[in-house]
Amino acid sequence: MFIIIVSIIFRRINTKRTRQLNRLQNQIDTLEMRVARECKEAFAELQTDIGEMTNDLSQSGVPYHDYRTFCMKVLFPNATEEEKYMMLHN
Repeated sequence: MFIIIVSIIFRRINTKRTRQLNRLQNQIDTLEMRVARECKEAFAELQTDIGEMTNDLSQSGVPYHDYRTFCMKVLFPNATEEEKYMMLHN
């Protein structure tokens, strides 16, 4: 009799844990689907924003300097115009 009661209790506990596990698995699956949907939407929005930025840059043009001027501005940012002229023309 004792073995039957213990086996019934064990079976109920096992069934309860199985239900909890299934419930948690369903919640995890639902959460994963939501995250995947939000990621897809964010990616699509980001692609749209990048496309708009590319169009803006191609229409307005990107200002740039020739190589020598760029190097002077990067390597010697605090040089006066006279010093820059002397470095470029010597």
